[in-house]
This record gives sequence, structure tokens and C-alpha cells, in this order.
Amino acid sequence: MQVPLFVIAARCSDALLFGSHEYLRYFVVRYFVVRYFVVRYFVLRYFVVHYCVVRYFVVRYFVVRYFVVHYCVVRYFVVRYFVVRYFVVRYFVVRYFVVRYFVVRYFVVRYFVVRYFVVRYCVVRYFVVRYFVVRYFVVRYFVVHHCVVRYFVVRYLVVRYFVVRYLVVRYFVVRYFVVRYFVVRYFMVRYFVVRYFVVRYFVVRYELETKSGNMIFLVICLRSWNSVNISCDGTYYDKSDEFCCSNKIYTKLPTQRCCGDTVLYDPTEHECTLFNKLEKIIPGHWSDELPNNGRRVH
Repeated sequence: MQVPLFVIAARCSDALLFGSHEYLRYFVVRYFVVRYFVVRYFVLRYFVVHYCVVRYFVVRYFVVRYFVVHYCVVRYFVVRYFVVRYFVVRYFVVRYFVVRYFVVRYFVVRYFVVRYFVVRYCVVRYFVVRYFVVRYFVVRYFVVHHCVVRYFVVRYLVVRYFVVRYLVVRYFVVRYFVVRYFVVRYFMVRYFVVRYFVVRYFVVRYELETKSGNMIFLVICLRSWNSVNISCDGTYYDKSDEFCCSNKIYTKLPTQRCCGDTVLYDPTEHECTLFNKLEKIIPGHWSDELPNNGRRVH
């Protein structure tokens, strides 16, 4: 227990007054002893208190740290547990819904795909059957139409063929008899005409021979009824001048006229002239002894 200073001062003053050295020494020693114990007390108290306080705070620190760490660790594992549980549950839940989604989607898509192909099959089958049914009736219609039309067309052509054949045969039969009539008439007329000119030729020849006493070959030109098909009866046909030469001997002259060996060509007059074989004259001149001035006789 700490002694107050005023007590110590009073004691010291008493000792000085009474002169007691031992008493002073006593109080001094007592003072220091008491001070020592008081100081020791306070020092020990300080260290004890410090120790206790420090120990308290240290223990409190470690206790608090322990509980805090325990709390944090427990909280960590608890939180980890719940977090892991959350994510695990979430994973399986999400997996469940995802799998369910794709499974449902698979069956839904399968349903619509199967439905699509079934509907498509039925629709295609409907139109295909409809196409072949319509084609059957259309083809049947056109076949029947073709057969009916062909029947009437063939009937028409057959009837037309026999009618035309009848008319053509009738035409050619009538034409045959008509042509035969005109051909027979033509040759009969020609026969009488040729006979007329032949008789005239011999009559004229006879008259000339009797008058001149020489054999004179006359050129008798018979004009043809047809300039393409003409019969000259032993004479040569001159196409350029359309007459028949009385002599078969043909001399190719610039004007394509036929003059026999007793008939010469006069280039000045472009005519055939008659000359006496025994008479020598200059070519190109006429003989005065011949009738008709020596010109061609038609």
C-alpha cells in the first residue's frame, strides 16, 4: 500500500525535531523499503495487468481468430457446399430441361417431319392418281375422238378416192375417145392433104419434064400443122424454115437450111435456087431457064 507523501514528510520532520538519527534512518529505510515494495507492487501489478491484459487480448485474439477462422472455414465449406449443391442441382436441372427440350423437340420435329412426309405422300399420291385418271380419260377421249375422226376421214377419203377415180377414169375414157376421134380425123385429113400435094407434085413434075425435057427436082415444102411433131415422108425436115426438103441430102448452111445437091444456096437472097446440073453458072446468080425465076417453090 502506498504511503502518502505528507505522512512521510511529517515523520521526517519529527525525526529532525527530536534528533533521532535512528528514527530518521528508520523512516528512510522504511521509506525506501516501502517504496520498493510499492514500486514492486505497481511494477508487478503493471506487468501482471499487462500480462493479463496482453494474455486476454492475445487469448481473445486467438479465440476470436479461432472462431473467426472457424466461422470463415465453416462458412466457406457451408457456402461451398451450398454453392456446389446449387451448381450441381442447377447442372442436373438444366441438363434435365435441356435433355427434355431436345427430346421434346426431337419428338415434335419427328412428328411434324413424319406428318409432312405423310401429308406430302398423300398429296402427291392424290395428284398422281388424279393425273393418271385425268390422263386416262383425256387419252380415252382423244383416242375415241381420233378413231371417230379417222373413221370419218378415211371414209371421206375412200369415198373421195372412188369418186375421183370414177371421174378421172370417165375423164380419160372420154378423152381417149375424143382424142381418138381428133387423131383419126387429123390423120385422115393429113392423108388427103398429103395425097393432094403428092398428086400435085407428080403432076407438076410431069408438066415440067414434058416442057423442058430434063429431070428437074423440085423442092416441095409442106407446111406442118405442128412445128414440133411433123412427118416428112422420106424428106428431111428443116427446123429453121419449117418445111420439108425433097432430097435427103442435107448441107449445113449458115441459115440452117437444107438444099440438095441440085439446089444451091444464094447468100444474097438467103434462098435455095434450082440449077441445071449441066449448066455452068456463077454461084449466087439465078438461072433464067428455070420456072419462077429459079426460086424455091412451095
